[in-house]
Amino acid sequence: MNNMAKQISISGLILILFILFCLQFISKAETINQIQTCNGQKCFSNISNAKVADNGKFFLIADSVGSPYIRKFDFSSDTITNDTVLSLSESNAEQASFMLGISNDSKKAFAYRITSASTGSTRVIVQEKEITLYEQVEQGTACQCPLNTYFDGMLCVAGMLTCTDTAQDTICGCNNSNYLNSCAAQANGIKLFTKGTCGTMSNLTCSNDSQCPTGTCSGGGTYKQYTCTGGMCALTQFSIEPCLSSSSSSSGSSGTCRCSSGAYFDGTKCVSGMLTCSDTTSDPVCSCDSLNFLNVCVAQANGVQRFTKGSCGTTSTLSCNSDDQCPIGTCSNKSAFKQFACSGGMCRLVEYLSDPCTQTTSSGSSGPLGSSGSLIHIVDLTQNSVMIIIPKVSLTPSSAGINTVSFLDPEGTQLIAGNNDQSAPKLHIINTQSGEITHSITIPDIANSIEVSPDFKKAVVTFKDLLAQSIGIYSVSAKKLIKLDIPSSIFFKVDRFLSNVSFDIFGNKCVVSSLGGKHVLYLTDLKNDKLTVRFLSDKFEGKTISKISPDGTVAISVGNISDRDGIVIYKVDTSNLRTMRVIKTLKLADKSNVLDVKITPDGNKVLILLLGENEKKVKVLNLRNLSVLCEHAVSGNIKDGILVNDPFGRFFLVPDLQSSSVNFTKLNPGPVFLSINPLKAPKEGKTEFVISGYIDAERSSDNLKVCFNSEQFCATSVMVSNDRKTITGVTPKFPSRALTSLIILAEQNLLPGAGNCSDKFDNVSRYKNIFRFE
Repeated sequence: MNNMAKQISISGLILILFILFCLQFISKAETINQIQTCNGQKCFSNISNAKVADNGKFFLIADSVGSPYIRKFDFSSDTITNDTVLSLSESNAEQASFMLGISNDSKKAFAYRITSASTGSTRVIVQEKEITLYEQVEQGTACQCPLNTYFDGMLCVAGMLTCTDTAQDTICGCNNSNYLNSCAAQANGIKLFTKGTCGTMSNLTCSNDSQCPTGTCSGGGTYKQYTCTGGMCALTQFSIEPCLSSSSSSSGSSGTCRCSSGAYFDGTKCVSGMLTCSDTTSDPVCSCDSLNFLNVCVAQANGVQRFTKGSCGTTSTLSCNSDDQCPIGTCSNKSAFKQFACSGGMCRLVEYLSDPCTQTTSSGSSGPLGSSGSLIHIVDLTQNSVMIIIPKVSLTPSSAGINTVSFLDPEGTQLIAGNNDQSAPKLHIINTQSGEITHSITIPDIANSIEVSPDFKKAVVTFKDLLAQSIGIYSVSAKKLIKLDIPSSIFFKVDRFLSNVSFDIFGNKCVVSSLGGKHVLYLTDLKNDKLTVRFLSDKFEGKTISKISPDGTVAISVGNISDRDGIVIYKVDTSNLRTMRVIKTLKLADKSNVLDVKITPDGNKVLILLLGENEKKVKVLNLRNLSVLCEHAVSGNIKDGILVNDPFGRFFLVPDLQSSSVNFTKLNPGPVFLSINPLKAPKEGKTEFVISGYIDAERSSDNLKVCFNSEQFCATSVMVSNDRKTITGVTPKFPSRALTSLIILAEQNLLPGAGNCSDKFDNVSRYKNIFRFE
């Protein structure tokens, strides 16, 4: 018996040792401590951006305080081989951020100090245009969803809605039945309702909404219970509860229209306390609950979160095709503001969060781009030299400058730039050699970001203020911009778009992140200029950061659960835009805030940058099953940061923004695919091909398999080039001309210290339905 116990004990010890041995490969990632804070007299103090070149041979980090500069780090075989300082020819005492970009051929870069214009926060009431909504089930009648579905405030959803709110707040459904509250009505599929029991009515006559009674929410706020219709006060029909809390409000918030009693609105959020208005000038505004106020300050002192300029009842009957066909408002100082915007073919009032007549532009010394003094620096990365270009365009007003920039072609011969003039927002195409403006178009709002697709056929534009819940698609060949709006029915369920756009490798699709509201996936079909919206959560949770896989078949969306009780990760099938099915959801009990998300170029891993109370870290997950592979602590400030991917997946950078710390972490990349093309015409149904991509020489052997649709249907005569960037071979005979998936398998040689954060799938990369040979 004792011998058996000893054997069990020895076996248990061996098992424990084996587990510990395995854990060393999945519990942590390795940081290369080679990025020095200083190079000579140039020391990082306020890092503003970082980029890795597409050729994988170097990366750039911009520092933007005092005498700004770029440091170029050459990289080879997991080692930083050189550290070059490239000085920029302007001072930057304001500590503003620098934009940074590298051309597709890795021969040029640009650096540009972002100018700012305080334009005030605005929102436009828009109608559905060029958009496809995700439909999960039949949508029933205009009043009610079909059996076995509920209404989520926008559409009918299969399943059952469980209401935790049992408070009585009776409403009358469009089917003329009473319900305990709006949640109970939506659980029964009711799409429209009025507040109060059925039979509630008013006999009051009216000429505008302000003459009709308002309702009172249980939290103390008010809502628009009646609307003036046909000279009578009629009950307002709602599709969502008007007394729901606003996701963007803080202390003192009780509704999407008014702050709660004892709070005022500061232009961005509700603040407990009292706002005293010294301005007694009459400049009427109409609140979101249709009440007139003397001016903006008085409205905000009364907790009004949204308003239109002018007295209630101000309207326009003009039809339109663009905003410039709508009336412009005049401020008391005789300056102009955007009072109406074109939506759904009609001029509609613009709804503001702060006064558009108090907006100012940034001041500073006069410079080539206006008083901001900003320059565009073009960096020759082969010669390590810096050239300044001055866009040859008349910018008005004189304080206007360039707000965002991006390369528009692979060689970096053209830039696409957006100005920051709210009165005349434009996109400019700039020649990087001469500074000539080769083309300009007027756009409906200031561009907040411009991201160009990998095929350089489209540019995706997010907007800064008036159209922060719209995106623009600029066609490089047609030189035109199409505006895609979210539908008005979901306007208050989501927040503005973030300047965070992720493309598939072909430029066919992209996803855009959202600042707040419900967790949501925005996917744009760039071939057909269509925007698809897929809600991922029922509650108002906050920011959603989304990324799409290299082949465009899967999207990952990550966001915080309310009050930072954890994070949630959604894996969504994006191969079929009509269904967009959620494949898997993972909730992690982590109270950190999500800062950034990346999918590695081999399509195998998800990187999530998190900020906790006393730490910053990167979680690395397997994209296939969302299992957590490792967690990597990131040193530096506990403030902010971004993730920067190596295009070959060998490492990632985490620069601390506005700080002096840069973390450099190794990964084990799988084979990376960029494109596949035939070399010759098919012979006996087989085709010679060449694949562009990358096979890591340090981690993978030359023993490579290239398969199609399955690992049993593979190419012959497979060879890898010396630079590891091309693969040639001969396809098997395809049974049909259907779209074909690609599987690349490489035997891995995990280097000492480089095998951390890995799993058994790292040597296989899969790209679904990506090509067909004719």
